[in-house]
Amino acid sequence: MRPLKPRENTNGIDLVGGLGGRLLFGSGGAEDPARDIVAPAVEGTAAVLRGAARHKGNPLKRIIVTSSVCAIHDCNAKQQPRAGPGKPYTEEDWNEVSTLEEEPYWVSKVEAERTAWRLASELGLEVVTVLPNFVMGPVASADAAAGISVSFFKSIVEACDGPGDPKPLPSGSWTFADVRDVAAAHVLAAVTPAAAGRRYIVSQPKSSSAKSITDILKAAVPQLAHLPDGESAPEEEKVDASRVVRELGLQYTPLRRTLTDMAESLIRLGLATPAVAAPAAASS
Repeated sequence: MRPLKPRENTNGIDLVGGLGGRLLFGSGGAEDPARDIVAPAVEGTAAVLRGAARHKGNPLKRIIVTSSVCAIHDCNAKQQPRAGPGKPYTEEDWNEVSTLEEEPYWVSKVEAERTAWRLASELGLEVVTVLPNFVMGPVASADAAAGISVSFFKSIVEACDGPGDPKPLPSGSWTFADVRDVAAAHVLAAVTPAAAGRRYIVSQPKSSSAKSITDILKAAVPQLAHLPDGESAPEEEKVDASRVVRELGLQYTPLRRTLTDMAESLIRLGLATPAVAAPAAASS
């Protein structure tokens, strides 16, 4: 990947955002995960920072890099040790257990962010990183149909357990970040002087089980009143996402609004079609 040309990226610009790469689970079908997933993330980050370095301070002031909570900890069952029982991960932690064979996307986020911090030091750049959890919330366009977040939530909205063609709900628990909170965190990181050199997790405080999600949607979205009940699962505080509130003043969107706004937007845009409720059995 070529470095960005100085005149095409930073002339007359105060701030630069490196807004992340394509979200993948597992290998994403890549033949060579190191080449196809990790290298583009690292090289893309390096290209942005090296291009920006040509104009640092004239007038470029800061670079905001979108990382991921997966750079903090492995989001699967593997967990690196914490300082004590129930202690959530913080911005001081790094994911040192994900492997290229199992989760190359997460490895790419670790390596890309480490590259950003290394180049920030070498090139004298002012960098802030934003680390969202699993991003949900209203979808702006049908162009998002292929996204992981949309695919995941579509499987919930379209779930049904009736006869014919049952579509089971996903099971487990997940920790979300509202897309509007992620956007706001980037803006706040850009305009808050004291944010320089800091990492900021953006995340709901606890994970949400399939049952919690379906309970919210069944009560709030009329088209989903007949959703099957999701399975219960432990709901944990996996990350401490309070720094962005204390230091940047971010106000988190309530989980209920995140989930209902996403469901309604998927239905409105034709990206998800709720199952039709089965007719009630006739009484004898």
